[in-house]
Order: sequence, then structure tokens, then C-alpha cells
Amino acid sequence: MSNSSENYKEVFSGDITQVQIVKGFLESQGIECWLKDEIMGTLFPWVVNPAGSSPIKILVKGEDIEEAVSLLKEKGN
Repeated sequence: MSNSSENYKEVFSGDITQVQIVKGFLESQGIECWLKDEIMGTLFPWVVNPAGSSPIKILVKGEDIEEAVSLLKEKGN
């Protein structure tokens, strides 16, 4: 991420498999995505989230948030 993290918004969180599927879908629609807590969420999910569930987050640029959310709603995520 070249800009400050304030310009990025979370659109999805889940385990590594879910996140990779959703990230691939969004990128196929032309939306750049970044993963937050990918390494820690995969190796030590209880460190990122005490419950150990849904620790990895997908972030998109603030300007893409509406389109990303709309696409995910269409697909049922």
C-alpha cells in the first residue's frame, strides 16, 4: 500500500481460503485488494483475533468500497 492506510477500507474478513477466493473475485472485477493480518492470521489466528475466527481482512481503496460491497452482495458474501 503506497498511500496511508486511512485510504483503505475493509470489505471482507475470513479464513485464508475464504479471503483468497473473495480477493480473486474482486481483482477479476478490476478492484485492487490488499490483505491485512495474512501471515499472523494464518500462522497464529488467536493472536489476531482472540476467538481465532475470521482474522484475515481484505482492504480496498476508499474510492472502490461501494463497488466492492455491491459486487460482494450480488454474490452473496
